[in-house]
Amino acid sequence: MTQNTEQNVRTRDEQIGDIANDWIATGMGRNIAYEWASEVVHEAEARGAEEQRRKDAEGQVPIAWLIEDPLKGRPGCAHLIDRASTNRAYAENMETLNFDVSPLYTHPANVAALVARVKELVAENEKFRNAMSAIATHVGGFASPNCSVDFMTSAIPEEVRLSFTTLTREGGV
Repeated sequence: MTQNTEQNVRTRDEQIGDIANDWIATGMGRNIAYEWASEVVHEAEARGAEEQRRKDAEGQVPIAWLIEDPLKGRPGCAHLIDRASTNRAYAENMETLNFDVSPLYTHPANVAALVARVKELVAENEKFRNAMSAIATHVGGFASPNCSVDFMTSAIPEEVRLSFTTLTREGGV
């Protein structure tokens, strides 16, 4: 099993530059084009983060709510410190008073996908260990003076070598 490790995604700065250059080509001023492009990318990132939070929350019940004062971060404004509450009614009441209320969960909903991936990697690891064991058996052990690393590597099927590379890259071995 192999994975695509190439970066097929532009960086944030590249995206802003491309958008701004398109607007500049239509006659918009350089500074305003970059400012607007930066705002567009920032909004897109915020939408993506909100979508991920929504996906993470699917099928879960909040264990608490983070309550933040809407005046936080405004220069010259006094504000209350952030706090968490496990009382849903209190959190809903604070929300009606224009406080920012965010639900807190024990774990993201995609844990099932992560568990499935770990099982895949464990199976790949087992294939690799079996191949190494077979090599050790056929060449008289890893410490055999007649056994070179090149021989051992060439004896491992390519599928298993690629799996080991994946496991190593993902921290599984």
